[in-house]
Amino acid sequence: TTSLCLKWLDEHFNKPVDVIDYGCGSGILAIAANLLGSEHVYAIDLDPLALIATQANAEKNQVQDKIETLSVNQFNKHYQSLECPLLLANILAGPLIELSEMLASHVAPGGKIVLSGILAEQAEKVSKTYQQWFTIDDITQEEDWIRITGTKLDEVD
Repeated sequence: TTSLCLKWLDEHFNKPVDVIDYGCGSGILAIAANLLGSEHVYAIDLDPLALIATQANAEKNQVQDKIETLSVNQFNKHYQSLECPLLLANILAGPLIELSEMLASHVAPGGKIVLSGILAEQAEKVSKTYQQWFTIDDITQEEDWIRITGTKLDEVD
């Protein structure tokens, strides 16, 4: 699932913008976005060990100044109104659906969302959940895994 997101970043990401990596894990996507030119990456995870790993990997790649690691609680407390042009979320389908409204609220109008961690049989449900906020692109599949991308609508009914 990480490779699906990395491929999207490599093919589509070329702007110096702020990025949210929700469910950052070891920080691979945050680091990749940074090395591809992001201004600042907010790397968020529930697991304190993931945040430590992200910080250590950012230091190894000399991008620690541009990656801010945050617990979910810190992010929710200090960045409630933050909107970024790109949000990456490589987490399981259940949390993607459960967190859909919150994740959508952090994408700027016209911005992109990249979702992965989704099994093929879950793609339609996840896609339909996000259609109220995003125009969904073609769904990409690699083996049993799916990547869903979309563009945030300017106005939501």
